Amino acid sequence: MPSAEGIYSAWVLVHPAEDLPGTWVAHALDFDVISQGESAKHAMMMIVEAVGMVLEEDIADGCDPYARRAPAPFWERLQHIMEHGERLPMSELLERARGSSGPCELAVSMFFKESWKPSTDSVPTYRAPLALASPTVDAHPC
Repeated sequence: MPSAEGIYSAWVLVHPAEDLPGTWVAHALDFDVISQGESAKHAMMMIVEAVGMVLEEDIADGCDPYARRAPAPFWERLQHIMEHGERLPMSELLERARGSSGPCELAVSMFFKESWKPSTDSVPTYRAPLALASPTVDAHPC
């Protein structure tokens, strides 16, 4: 459940969409909410808004937002990234994702609040550790 300030945390996987070139997907695993954007940063901003709407609805309905979670394979991907990925500061993480020419996957622990709508110039609220990894064991990071 949230802290006294109504802040929730969740792991978010961010990666290029497989079927939409130039699109990035963000998946908040703790709430099983998915969003997309034109870059890794944009996808993270959009997931903040999407999760905020889900939190608002769940809280209004008296439901526990953590009652729904992503299926096990997504958590296994997170575990792989945490074990094999490279930990980086947020600015470097986003810069390397922006310059990525091949498959790339980010795992970020982020903070959420109901009805939180980020501005276009804001950076998503996150915490360490951050990790950067490619989706396969043998591939190189971004």
